[in-house]
Amino acid sequence: MRETAEQEKKLLEPKEDKQLARRLMLLFFIVFVVFAVLVLRLAHVQLVAGETYAMLSENNQLKRLPITAPRGRILDASGEVLVDNQTVFTVTFQPLEGRNQPKQDIQAIAEHLAKVLEMEPKEVLEAMDVGPQRRMSSYIPRRIKSGISPEVMAYLEEHRNELPGVDVVPEPMRKYVYGNFLSHVLGYTRPVPADEKDKYLAKGYRADDRVGVFGLEAQYEDVLKGIDGYMEVLVNSRYEQVGKKNVVAPVRGHDLVLTIDRDFQAKVEAILAETVRSLAKKGVRQASAVVLDPKTGAVKAMANYPNFDPNIFNGKISPEVYAKEIQGREQNIAINGSYTPGSVVKPATVLMGMHEGVITPKSRLPAGVIHIGGGRTVSDGGRASGMITAKVALQRSSNVFMVGIGERMVKRHPGPYQDLFPVFDRYYQMFGLGQKTGIDLPKESIGLRGRDKYYGNLLYMTFGQYHNYTPIQLAQYVATIANGGYRMQPYLVQEIRRGTDRPGEEAEVIWRKTPKVLNRLPMNPAYIKDVQEGMRMVASPGGTGYRVYQGLPFQVAAKTGTAQTGAGDNSLILGYAPYHNPEIAFVVVIPKGGAGSAVSGPVSRKIIEAYFGLDKKETQGEDR
Repeated sequence: MRETAEQEKKLLEPKEDKQLARRLMLLFFIVFVVFAVLVLRLAHVQLVAGETYAMLSENNQLKRLPITAPRGRILDASGEVLVDNQTVFTVTFQPLEGRNQPKQDIQAIAEHLAKVLEMEPKEVLEAMDVGPQRRMSSYIPRRIKSGISPEVMAYLEEHRNELPGVDVVPEPMRKYVYGNFLSHVLGYTRPVPADEKDKYLAKGYRADDRVGVFGLEAQYEDVLKGIDGYMEVLVNSRYEQVGKKNVVAPVRGHDLVLTIDRDFQAKVEAILAETVRSLAKKGVRQASAVVLDPKTGAVKAMANYPNFDPNIFNGKISPEVYAKEIQGREQNIAINGSYTPGSVVKPATVLMGMHEGVITPKSRLPAGVIHIGGGRTVSDGGRASGMITAKVALQRSSNVFMVGIGERMVKRHPGPYQDLFPVFDRYYQMFGLGQKTGIDLPKESIGLRGRDKYYGNLLYMTFGQYHNYTPIQLAQYVATIANGGYRMQPYLVQEIRRGTDRPGEEAEVIWRKTPKVLNRLPMNPAYIKDVQEGMRMVASPGGTGYRVYQGLPFQVAAKTGTAQTGAGDNSLILGYAPYHNPEIAFVVVIPKGGAGSAVSGPVSRKIIEAYFGLDKKETQGEDR
């Protein structure tokens, strides 16, 4: 029995070993397959899709917080800083959406900030940019208000625990060093306008960035804007900041160097302000003056009164502040104010007549009084009579002589007189009248064109009683005569320099303006010389501007203008000095000022004296 049991045991043992072996082999095979799949998957991730996953990982974790770059400075012709940057403190808000972040009661925070910052809760909520329709990612702080006082900053720091997500950070803000000085030229910055948001976002701006919206700040936005820096932060899948990785400093924008000297510009502004204030009882509210270098087109002065302080636009503007400090002051009337020019267009009319061959320098036309039909009469007001030449007509400002040129043009040209309106326009546009001058400022106007094409209006055009022109057009026009017939493009920026914040470092000039000739008058140089002589006679004995310039150490060429508007006469004068080698061409426009020689004339003399330093000599004489 015992032998039988042992034999059965020996028969069963091999079968059990074989089953165990098979099971182990199956287990090894399964483990091998699993590891093989894992290895193949890892190889795919590392070798095939590694770059893609790395980029996804980087984008999911590494974010950039922008650091606003300071804008470039604006300097006068001598390098004096007119527009700079100052550090202000800005209240920001950042949504905290992480699991471990403090809970934010958005409405309560908005109401709290509204009281402290003197804003409306709705305005604060809009700036906080929360909710499904938000404009920016949650990890980016939103600007709520810039330029807060030290007291507000201290309060916010003290109540930080009550305002989770609220912070105070330093930022650059524009500083217009001399307040309302040159305000219409310099311009100002504002947050990105709502109606232009898409345009700026497409250029890489942030929705709460500040941009130039007026003046040179707008014209040279791409130059003045710097390159924003950034701070790289690590965020998790809930966009919580979990660390900092790198900081790239911002690069300041480039600097503009103007053609304008601060001292001279300041004197011109003071002259206009004094003049308007002295005439306030007569209803005068505005004045404008432009001074150009007739050889290059460089603007030496561009002044309007009244003006405004661009620093106001750094913050929120209440209706009260707008009404008191800005309303009626913001328009740059030198480039988009339209004024009936009156007799100052007569030199262009004379050149038109000579070029058309209807008169010559020796031609004599009647002056005094003339009837032009329709019951209308044109008179010279006793300034001129008899048969006179073109030079005398300019000297004594004869309307009747100019009408004579117009009538001869009508007789000379076949077809209806209406066809001559565009012919006259084309001649005046040769000088820059009735078209944009090309000055480097936005929103330049072409003026206001007359519409009714009556025969009388055609003749009125010859002495400046039809179209309205801007002061910059009139300045370009007289500069064209002064330099012998070259219409130069006016410009304000003569250089662009690379922005630098290193003390003592000389900024690199990266662009310099080359004067540009827009067109040359097709007239005989002898005709231009004849008109120049007639304008010199205006400032000589017998001329309408003789008393204005009497006693100056050099000769001046000028043309006075008193334009009838139906609501008070516009007072104008334009000219250039010195007569033999012009350094400046000028125009002064005083709406509702009255006679050109009596009102604008003295202003132009003071401007000439200021430019050539004659005002200093007079002051020194008084001191002695």
